[in-house]
Amino acid sequence: MAINQIGKVEGLGDIYQSIGALTTNISDFASVGIQHPYLASPNEVAQIRLADLSNDWSRISMAPFKVKGEKTVIYRVSPFMDLLMASVIVKAHKEGKYPELPDAVYDCVKQLALNQRGCEPEDRDSIILSQDGDFQLTSDMEETRFILRKFAKQYFNKFGHSSITLYNLPDEKSSKGNCFANYAWFDGPGLDSSLGLGGRVLGDDGRAFGVLRSGAEGGAEPQKNLGYSLTEIRNSSDEIVKTILEKTGFGGAVDIVKGPLTKGLLGKLRDRTN
Repeated sequence: MAINQIGKVEGLGDIYQSIGALTTNISDFASVGIQHPYLASPNEVAQIRLADLSNDWSRISMAPFKVKGEKTVIYRVSPFMDLLMASVIVKAHKEGKYPELPDAVYDCVKQLALNQRGCEPEDRDSIILSQDGDFQLTSDMEETRFILRKFAKQYFNKFGHSSITLYNLPDEKSSKGNCFANYAWFDGPGLDSSLGLGGRVLGDDGRAFGVLRSGAEGGAEPQKNLGYSLTEIRNSSDEIVKTILEKTGFGGAVDIVKGPLTKGLLGKLRDRTN
């Protein structure tokens, strides 16, 4: 077992680091009580770095999916985060391949992303990348806010990044009726914090963080936080502004005032640090 407890992040939990193949990472984290999806999410890795605990690169618990001619879709929790599926992707990587899943998986993840477009990026489970190929992420882009959640701007500011590179899955043709799936990793600030979707090294020794959450058994990231989502706050703000303006005789100004006020409110919440 190649696992070490490297410290604690206030408000997050005890932080462990495992070095090995993905199957080893998962087994290591399970052995200390960390639960599915075992590997830290990218926003948890950001918190670890913001706390000055470690700037190491890390495999993360997201998964990209790709069909030739279509944009990559990222799902927040990878289907490979258990020992059986981890063995499948490790085997594919050792053979120099990407694992393939039925293209219905891509269709479902894409449809979920389309259904959630009305939500703020921080609250979504899936997102369609806006560009093909490799490209630069800035702190205010939807993809960045989806990946790093509320820590996006704070992370960019702390490490002096004007942008970080996202290395995309290649636009290759899978076998008929299938899509490509893969894992993701998050480089450290010394490597410009690039995000990689196209590597094939899960069979090699690699680093990963795991979080044993404070106050509870297991390290799974909760699907919902304990407060209101940004989407709920946005919708409530829009409703309140509209109601107040109409009641005070300024209903004609709703479209002029509502957008800037709500945008300013969400911007203020995103700028807040823990």
